[in-house]
Amino acid sequence: MIFVIDGLIDPNSVYNDSKHVIPALNEEERSRLGLGCQCRTADEIPHLYCRRKFQLKQVLIDFVSPFSIGDGRTQFALVATAIDSELYGTNFHSGQDRQTLISTLKTLSQDGSQGQTLKLSLQAISNAFLSKNYSTRNKLVVYVTGTTSWDTDPIQYMKQLSQSYGVKALAVQWTSGASMSSLASFVGGSSCAISAPSRASLVPWLQNKMCSQSFCL
Repeated sequence: MIFVIDGLIDPNSVYNDSKHVIPALNEEERSRLGLGCQCRTADEIPHLYCRRKFQLKQVLIDFVSPFSIGDGRTQFALVATAIDSELYGTNFHSGQDRQTLISTLKTLSQDGSQGQTLKLSLQAISNAFLSKNYSTRNKLVVYVTGTTSWDTDPIQYMKQLSQSYGVKALAVQWTSGASMSSLASFVGGSSCAISAPSRASLVPWLQNKMCSQSFCL
């Protein structure tokens, strides 16, 4: 599996989803659930309008945690894309273990440069990983982004990778700057793209898609 992460996203920042009305919680409960809450008017007590907050890094770590990681098992690669593409060292198919992978995820940093060279990232993935013809049958790209302002349209190239290597794709709209319709086109259908609703639902969605082999390309 290959994560492609938008380099403009700060992986240490929190994601704020749409507001939800929930029962009033004390400070300890809010902290435990990762909720930043604020009463809008006294009339809304005992309910608070809250925004769920969760870190991108923690989402990725939570996602990989249940998998058996290593040679002959699930393998993960990590690519950051902004004005250029950066392939992080995860020992992909080269003695990868859980500790190395999680350590690499924790070093994920924000590029900050303007640009979204997704097609270039896919070409790097093809050259560095897919062209090696690893024996694994299941190949998946998970694209997490806050923008679809691509410098070059990557959709046809993604389809070529699917046809050539059998690679599948999922997409996560991390912020509203990414078009859901563009993401759906990139992954082959709307059921394979999701707007990040909450950490509690995003991680199971990704895991279920992978385990059920429910893809669109």
